[in-house]
Amino acid sequence: MNSQIEEAKKSRAERDNPEEVWEFARRSIRARNVGAGDYETEDDFVSDLASYLNDETGFEIEEHPDTREGQPDVLVKDCLAIEVKINPRKSET
Repeated sequence: MNSQIEEAKKSRAERDNPEEVWEFARRSIRARNVGAGDYETEDDFVSDLASYLNDETGFEIEEHPDTREGQPDVLVKDCLAIEVKINPRKSET
């Protein structure tokens, strides 16, 4: 049951091309050469990540948009939702 719920939460891009989505995210964060631990708050990291993605990808980037599925930290081109967790609670891992 949990795997069905997790699958339903994924964006269309995550379901159709999971490797491409993860590679995009890895490249984006690696290009910054900065870890989440270098920021005072999760919101600071999210803001910097969104700014970077906006500058470097040419895609429409939204921070904390309201969507049908919830409110991700970053939404890329209305199809890739990024939820950032810095020091997540055990229930979030």
